Amino acid sequence: MSHGRSPYAHSDVRTKEQEARKAQQHADKLACEAWNERLAKLGGPLRPSPTLRAAISGGHGFLRVECNGCQQQAWIDLAKVRRPPDTWIWQLEGALACQLCRERSKFPPRSRIQMLCNYHGQLGALRHEDRD
Repeated sequence: MSHGRSPYAHSDVRTKEQEARKAQQHADKLACEAWNERLAKLGGPLRPSPTLRAAISGGHGFLRVECNGCQQQAWIDLAKVRRPPDTWIWQLEGALACQLCRERSKFPPRSRIQMLCNYHGQLGALRHEDRD
């Protein structure tokens, strides 16, 4: 019994869901790229930022940070961050501290978010480089 439904109804729903998923991933990618541009060209502001889910969905699975104390750079795998997926990226900055500086001082300097990255070790415009 078909109960008045078209035999193609399920495939139409799947197609629409796939299109919506692709559109969301594209929107997430553009949001991450816009945030990176704002950080690179203007130096901030950090707010608003993409969420962890949006960054990972948009293909930006790593966060590049720099220690304010020793200027050491590190890349954080966002898939391994133990926070809810709806956590804003800017909210992570308060919890970031360099391991070397943490061992040297009771109150280590915080690390500064530089950009979202597609892969570990990706470099972009650094703070001391000339920007257009």
